[in-house]
Amino acid sequence: MTDNEPKFHMPVIGAPPAGQDPTTYYAGVALATTVQITAADHQGLYIELSNPAYSKLFAMAGGLVSFIPPGKPLPTSEEEFAQGAGALVLEIWIADFYKLKKVLPPGVPAMTYVLYLNVKPDTARTAFTPHVKALPDSVLQVGWNQPSSPPDRAALEANYLDLLLNDQTTIWVPGGTLLGEAAESTTNPTSPRAFVLRFTDANGNDLSPILHLRSIESYGGPQWHDHPLITGVSNIPVPVNIYLQFEMWNESSHAHEPLPPGVAVDLMDWDPGVNDKLITELTDANGRVHFSTSLEALDTLDPDDAETDLFFLVHTNGLTCAGHTLSVDWSTKGWLAADGSPGYYDNFTGSQIGEAATPLVFRIGFDFHVSLSYEDGSQTGTVTIANGSTTVKGTSTKWKSYLTGMRLKVNGDSTEYPILQVNEATQEITLGQAYAGGTGSNSTYTVRSKILEGMPVTLMVNGHAGQFLTTDNSGNLSGVVFDIMGEDTVFFHPSFEIEDSLINLPKAKIGGFGSFHFETEYLHLPDNQITSLGAFGSPYDFCHTDPDLCAGFYMLKVLKELSTFLFNLTQGEWTGVFGLQLFLTSAVNHPYSWPVGEVNIPSSDHFDRSTIIHEVSHQVMWKKVNATTLGIAYQGTFGDLILNHRSDLLSNPEHALIEGWAEFVEAIFEGRYTPPYSVNSLVDKVKNPYVLGPPPRNRGESVEGAFANGLWEIFRSQVHAGVTANAHVPESADGDVTSQAAWIKNATVQQRFLDMIWNPLKDLTTRLQPESTHMIEAIKTRNLSLWHLLQAKLQAFNMAMDIPSITSISPSSGPKTGGQTITVTGTDFVVGMTVEIGGSPVTNIVSSSTSLTAITPVGGAAGPVDVIIIMIDPQGGSSTLSQGYTYVEAPGIASVSPASGPKAGGQSVVIIGAHFVVGVIVRIGGNLATNVVVSSSTQLTAQTPGSVNVGPADVVVETIGGSSILLQGYTYQ
Repeated sequence: MTDNEPKFHMPVIGAPPAGQDPTTYYAGVALATTVQITAADHQGLYIELSNPAYSKLFAMAGGLVSFIPPGKPLPTSEEEFAQGAGALVLEIWIADFYKLKKVLPPGVPAMTYVLYLNVKPDTARTAFTPHVKALPDSVLQVGWNQPSSPPDRAALEANYLDLLLNDQTTIWVPGGTLLGEAAESTTNPTSPRAFVLRFTDANGNDLSPILHLRSIESYGGPQWHDHPLITGVSNIPVPVNIYLQFEMWNESSHAHEPLPPGVAVDLMDWDPGVNDKLITELTDANGRVHFSTSLEALDTLDPDDAETDLFFLVHTNGLTCAGHTLSVDWSTKGWLAADGSPGYYDNFTGSQIGEAATPLVFRIGFDFHVSLSYEDGSQTGTVTIANGSTTVKGTSTKWKSYLTGMRLKVNGDSTEYPILQVNEATQEITLGQAYAGGTGSNSTYTVRSKILEGMPVTLMVNGHAGQFLTTDNSGNLSGVVFDIMGEDTVFFHPSFEIEDSLINLPKAKIGGFGSFHFETEYLHLPDNQITSLGAFGSPYDFCHTDPDLCAGFYMLKVLKELSTFLFNLTQGEWTGVFGLQLFLTSAVNHPYSWPVGEVNIPSSDHFDRSTIIHEVSHQVMWKKVNATTLGIAYQGTFGDLILNHRSDLLSNPEHALIEGWAEFVEAIFEGRYTPPYSVNSLVDKVKNPYVLGPPPRNRGESVEGAFANGLWEIFRSQVHAGVTANAHVPESADGDVTSQAAWIKNATVQQRFLDMIWNPLKDLTTRLQPESTHMIEAIKTRNLSLWHLLQAKLQAFNMAMDIPSITSISPSSGPKTGGQTITVTGTDFVVGMTVEIGGSPVTNIVSSSTSLTAITPVGGAAGPVDVIIIMIDPQGGSSTLSQGYTYVEAPGIASVSPASGPKAGGQSVVIIGAHFVVGVIVRIGGNLATNVVVSSSTQLTAQTPGSVNVGPADVVVETIGGSSILLQGYTYQ
């Protein structure tokens, strides 16, 4: 049944036999019978046939047919009951219905149901019988409704026929099938046969059959030419019903709202000169109007035209609705209704527009809901994916987490798949829906990214600006414009510029685009007739694919990333580069940042985030050091700025500052390694090889990569200290890098960035030709309390190699056995330096650049030794304090004389021993002796202290070199 080719038929009086002329045949029919047609209720036709031989009824198209006995409800909106002998109901098959919609004239709706009223039931049963006999047993058994099993096939068929004749089931028939015969007239006894023909739509609303019958020859075939029904309806007025609804888009409620009641709507006839107003109706509370007339009445209202060129004019001038006040009236001419129906009907010959329950909806103005995206050209490589899988494996890809929420499109498959998750380690993507493009490997792909928030877009109408818009945080545009007519050409023109006061980003733009050079790459609607583009919750998606346009969107995103970073870390001090332009071309085929305010990126680097960051960072420096376009040109031509450079280039401190700064910022955003640049082996500008050293000291201050590494280490270990997240700034989807690097908003991190990086850069403003050495000096000046930490990071790359010096050591002597804590003061101490006492290394803690503490090692012979401070890199140099520390032997006790004395103390005793020194301490029984006098290194005198006890007591002698004890060496009496 589903393969049936639609075939259309008249409801009564069949087609002539094959090969016979239709006009001649129907003339013979007219001699044999009289056909009378009058208008019936509900737009139906009452058809009388004087000869019963021509009363056979046929299916007007393929469909499901059944019989409704008298007294049972008909499938109409009013649910009338079948009258007369009963009714045949034909529900048009879907394929035939859509065929009718295509071939019927505009304004003539296709019917869903055909009703034949007053049909003899026995003739319907006879007509159904062969079709029932063709049904399989399984179908007939489903319809069996008797308590006992069917005795045979005949019983099944009879039962099914009973159901058909009682409107309890249906049977499918092709167009032209005999359905039964019209019964005797219920109102005219002299007319042998009569029936009523009615059409309804799917909701049971009546449609007029007149125009279907008049035009059947055009779509049903020439066999219907001069059919008696066509002749019979030629003089019957054609009822015309037009159901319309008008609404407007409310930008606040995000919904279409109907016009208020009482708005005048004119049914108009278009003329080349002055249009004619034919009928006026007022909108109801739902913004609806209903025009009820006839084709003949329309001809009377407009006698100048043979047929009406119909459209509708809404008097909206001064009307306030949905938050808008309109200044002009609005015409449907040139526009399409919400369902795609026209708003203008040339030579209208239809009978109905819209339906009572579902009127034709026109939306006044042009409301648009657009999602703008672009192909992210930074994503290259190939993918492997299996049909039905949600896992995509990348090869030679650079997938990052910022791709989450974007869409993947595998070339060769038109479907775009949302990216749910990205695994950077395995380079795998999880899709939000199963892939259905077929299994494949090594397939190229594109990733489609949303355009930035705040991107200016001009809605152009016929080449003129119709409205100025900006994208929202999803890259979407939404709005409505009224100063526009149907069939105007509309396109959306991005300005490729960005401005964001929230991050102190002044207006910046992509330079070098012609205003309309890429018109075909913009969202372009030539001769537009739609009044709604997309929907608020489901916007129309448009993806830019031109590489240059996509590069422009991408570069502005990266610029916003850098601006967001600098604004936050400088606590708003950074105010951006005014008038910045990023050009998509380069005069020398490599990127450069000159003149001031211009960045030039060749096509090879359009999607290279690190290069874009690098070049824009030059503009940051140009501003902070007050560089001028001529000054930069002079330094590049006659001065120390080298135009062809590399990270391991040995040049000069001025060049190292300029390029090293840009490489440092680049490393924050794109670096994957620590340190980010390999600079142990160097070359000069003519490729002679060098090593970073030392020696000589401070060569790193002339190497851009070394300077960048040093700043990076300060940033990573000090500015970023205490933050668990990685110090690199991950790429973002929308320019807001704080979403994945929240530490950028940390006030402590911000202050350290100001102190250690930003303000030292600003200090270079006073320098005529700033150098890396100058910035290092500024870092030191602003961070004296931390210089021992920062200098160490720089010295790791042969910079800031100031040799430390020793001012003093306290105490300056101690035991030969070592273990004494000493404090060393001096200059340029750094964490990680080495301290040697008497040639032996010591453990030390550097607490500042001028102070450290150390534990003395075991000494050799007693006496003074050198103290040496050695830089982190031993070849960087060292400083020696000659005989800065003295090792002292521990004392010894041989005897005490006299060896006893009074308990009250005060007795003078002589102690014989070894290694006595001035300042020696004597204890007897744990109490300090007084009047201690060292006579020589082997003898001293002292007065005994008092004791509460009598008996032997220990004698202890203590010096800086240690202590000695004579057990029970003195007795109290």
